[in-house]
Amino acid sequence: ATSYFNNNVGIGTSSPGAKLEINGGADAIAIITGTTTAARLDIKTDSHHRFLQTIESDGKFRLFNQTTNTEQFSIASNNNATFAGDVIMSKSAGPTLNMNTNTAGNTSKILLHEGTTASPANGASIRYDGSANTFKIGVGSNVNTTRLTIDRATGLATFANNVTLNSRLTFNYGGDHYFEAGTNSLAYKSSSGTSVM
Repeated sequence: ATSYFNNNVGIGTSSPGAKLEINGGADAIAIITGTTTAARLDIKTDSHHRFLQTIESDGKFRLFNQTTNTEQFSIASNNNATFAGDVIMSKSAGPTLNMNTNTAGNTSKILLHEGTTASPANGASIRYDGSANTFKIGVGSNVNTTRLTIDRATGLATFANNVTLNSRLTFNYGGDHYFEAGTNSLAYKSSSGTSVM
């Protein structure tokens, strides 16, 4: 049977302040059950329609844009989260992206690549290797091909190949001496610009 309410409806409150208000104390719970396919909660305006949904077959939770027929955000059963668009972080004091494996010895990484998530290719990776205590940057057709390694304890940086500089290589040990390359020349200078050798 269909029920129609002209005024606000309250559950757990005798003075609801909205079309539907639920007051369950410290831990209010509302349950939507879809047993065989999915369960969802729709939110609509005149021009836009989105819904939250849990899918029975794989346990995925998602935010779906019914207006554009696009899955905008999802969390899989293995806790992997997928965004369909850009992720914008905004905070007046400066936003923080915190990646924590919660287990010593594990590796955290950021991948920038073509291909698929399962088979990333032609891109770059930024990795913290917890087993070796090193920070690594990888670039190439294999995104995990390490080009730069920085030791966590010492700060020692190791490049996997040649290093190309456009102008100067500076040594800061109290005097800022540097190598400066010119046309068919290489000079070692002090901070004042005077050639040392």
